[in-house]
Amino acid sequence: MKTTVIIKKNRDFTRMYRRAKTKTGPLLVTYCARNRLGHNRIGSKRVGDAVRRNRAKRVIRAAYTGLEQQLPQGYDFIFVARSRTAHCKMQPVQQAMLQQITALTAAPSAVREAGQT
Repeated sequence: MKTTVIIKKNRDFTRMYRRAKTKTGPLLVTYCARNRLGHNRIGSKRVGDAVRRNRAKRVIRAAYTGLEQQLPQGYDFIFVARSRTAHCKMQPVQQAMLQQITALTAAPSAVREAGQT
């Protein structure tokens, strides 16, 4: 299993909100930035009351754990749950997460080439 660390410090969240690339979807908002650590770090922001917040956090963690082996290393990710996230199963969240992370971590030249085709 690859190493993933949880982002807990407010300054790390603030840095991500200012500098990271973002992708938005109906279930999830993903912030992504390179780090120099050689492993991934993840964090999630709170939405709703305690029951919805914990359910959304569990669904996001399960989706990330399922994708962890496929993801490139050396990135910070912050996942912000939308109100629909707490009511979804893991599979749709995992699909949305994979699409967003793939788009955010793609090399700029690959994105330009795909757009010209």
